[in-house]
Amino acid sequence: MVLVGVTTVSGQILTPFAGDLTDDGSRGRVLGIVVSGLLTGILAARILGGLIAGVAGWRTVFALAAGLMVVLAALLWRLAPTLPPKTSSRYGALLRSVATLVRHESRLRILMALGMVSMATFTLFWTALTFLLSDRHYHYSTTIIGLFGLAGLVGTLAAQGAGRLHDRGWSNGATGVSWVITILAWLFSQFGQVSLGWLLAGVVVFDVGTQAQRILNQTRAFALSAEARSRINTAYVAGNFVGAALGSLAASLLWSLGGWTAVTVTGGGLSLLALAFWALTLPRMRE
Repeated sequence: MVLVGVTTVSGQILTPFAGDLTDDGSRGRVLGIVVSGLLTGILAARILGGLIAGVAGWRTVFALAAGLMVVLAALLWRLAPTLPPKTSSRYGALLRSVATLVRHESRLRILMALGMVSMATFTLFWTALTFLLSDRHYHYSTTIIGLFGLAGLVGTLAAQGAGRLHDRGWSNGATGVSWVITILAWLFSQFGQVSLGWLLAGVVVFDVGTQAQRILNQTRAFALSAEARSRINTAYVAGNFVGAALGSLAASLLWSLGGWTAVTVTGGGLSLLALAFWALTLPRMRE
């Protein structure tokens, strides 16, 4: 797992790479497509992983993933264009400069905080959802649980237009709306403890909100500096994955303490705090 974490960085390299290949007027749309692709892959992996594991076992899932990585590496080597370097600084100096960027750019810190909470609620939801669906009320198999990713895919695809909102100058307001949507999703999901219809509605609405947040945050972060786009992405994504780890940990703890209700109350509370933080920092983000 450590090696997987260290080496699966290609998606986070491709995102700023795509930003460099596009002009300012269409960057939001293009990044919306790329980021949606990343998130669609996460959810699709749940679906395929569950189906394949149910038929052929978990080792087959890992073997197929390894083969797919070889194919993708060959395609990128063959098809990806070459861009000139933006700086002649050494790699270590560039890494150290990430901390400098975070320290001096308050808007980046705001986006990192929103992104961290968004990713924490995302992993909190999807980790705890597995516990709920395998518990006594639903008692679904691994294969059926994996298919719930289909509902999440609907939300992910619906949120792809968030990048276009950024291109039109509406990203600040759209971010606030996305947090309102997420709060509603947690409310729907609480009813989903005993109702499959409410639960499916919660999954779709939740993914619309969280995926829109991620697209808008990352697009706005890239707009802070064209020269430092990759380093800005490093800071932003590092915060995201800290939030993701904390969300997964919190899901296990909350489930053991209070079940699905503890999860939805915590997730809804975090989303409400994020909405308040967005409102307080809105004047700074408009500068």
